[in-house]
Amino acid sequence: MLAEAGKLLKNKKMIESARREADGFSARLLVQGFKREFDVADSSKKREFEQIAYDLRPMVVGLIRLYEATGEKKYLSMAKIAGSWFFGNNAAASPMYDPVTGRGYDGIRSAAEVNKNSGAESTIEALMALLELEQHSEIKNFATTKKIKNGETERYLYGLYSIANDRLGLILDKKAGTIVVLQGKELSKFEKHNVK
Repeated sequence: MLAEAGKLLKNKKMIESARREADGFSARLLVQGFKREFDVADSSKKREFEQIAYDLRPMVVGLIRLYEATGEKKYLSMAKIAGSWFFGNNAAASPMYDPVTGRGYDGIRSAAEVNKNSGAESTIEALMALLELEQHSEIKNFATTKKIKNGETERYLYGLYSIANDRLGLILDKKAGTIVVLQGKELSKFEKHNVK
């Protein structure tokens, strides 16, 4: 929770470091999909599965703390997308949290197989992430978030999402090293010029 520490200590370098992680790493995972492991030196070496709640909760909470430190709403939108993993916006298109029982499931083994066991760690991680999301009234309908498309152009890496009756675009500008969240007319304009 680097952003939270930076806010408490009034240390802008810590907040900027958290921002670089969110803009560079978390954003790519949200757009391109989560990975179990990968090799920075050799991008062909990567494993997508198994995915677990323990990997998602730190991202959700870290993005919320970054919003709290910076006031930038794009980090709340990113937290919303990350949190939607628990409700089926994941590689298996399967809920990883049961709101009736309060159980979190143990993991996604493949695009076709979910481990429906419910250990204490998985349940605790899911509940902690969801409690954080629900504390922010600005994060609405996150459980309905679904990725509808992702892609890449020479300049942009993007993910397009549906959220209730709205659409949202998470756009990484590779050249500028920035990330924006677009909706409405701005998203339509981006799609018209960049999405095929």
